[in-house]
Amino acid sequence: MKKFLIALILLLVVSFVFPIITVKPLDTTNKNLPVLSKSFKPVKKISKSDTFKIKISETGEITELDSREYLFGCIASEMPISYEEEALKAQGIVAFTYALRKKENSTEKYDLTNDYTIDQCYKSREEIKQKWGDNYDENAKKLESIIDEISGLRLTFNGETALSVYHAVSSGKTLTSKEVWGEDIPYLVSVDSSFDKLNEKYNSSVSVNKSDFMKSFAISDISDIKAKKSKNGKTDFLTVQNKKIPSNEIVKKYSLRSSCFDVDISGENAVVFNVFGYGHGVGMSQYGANCMAKNGSSYKEILLHYYKGCKIENS
Repeated sequence: MKKFLIALILLLVVSFVFPIITVKPLDTTNKNLPVLSKSFKPVKKISKSDTFKIKISETGEITELDSREYLFGCIASEMPISYEEEALKAQGIVAFTYALRKKENSTEKYDLTNDYTIDQCYKSREEIKQKWGDNYDENAKKLESIIDEISGLRLTFNGETALSVYHAVSSGKTLTSKEVWGEDIPYLVSVDSSFDKLNEKYNSSVSVNKSDFMKSFAISDISDIKAKKSKNGKTDFLTVQNKKIPSNEIVKKYSLRSSCFDVDISGENAVVFNVFGYGHGVGMSQYGANCMAKNGSSYKEILLHYYKGCKIENS
């Protein structure tokens, strides 16, 4: 931790001298939480974890993929290939763990979908080739080497497959599962992720018409509007005229990137939401993982930082 803090201070100093180059983070804002349970027990035992049945949301087709092929299309879709190799390894393990847990608990004809708002994104080789263009061969070689190293590794907690949710950019520290989804999961706790404040997408703002806002929430005056926050920075609800407006309603209605936000009144006509982070904020921050990797952390150190008390084991 001391090494991590020293590296953070050095990076902050450098950021004032050199422009910060960042990669566009992923949009994981609306990802739902699957299969919440403090003592998760799989619906079915998995004799083989080397294939996944994926429902392609665009067509409704169900395709069965070798786990390595699934990881290729998932990692390439969920994290920029320009990220550090140790961050990509961490991403591969959490993606595999997430898919395996869904497979263990699936009661459908498929294990999970390719829709990132429901599960996690997956794109075919053909789609990835279009995305990477002339760099496909080089990038594919890099990614396949990474998959070779982490193939079959999963995160566990007390011997059970962990719920390895993740997001693009935190608000500076991650949120607990209880804050976001209402259930306390012992390894999805708040941890420091201060590097995220350096990301170009860390801050965003949304301005809405004051009259429209008041009409939408049946309010006649908003002079006393305030954001009620948790200790980790998540806005739980807005208070105005003795009324509570849940933050999830605000996030959904105005497509905010995060539930960590402040609210301000701008002049006579606007309500402004100042947003911090990008995504639901629980589990691993992808940008934070990349910064940790740049400063020498291994994929194991990254994962054990973001998923407290978990182990990395063979499936």
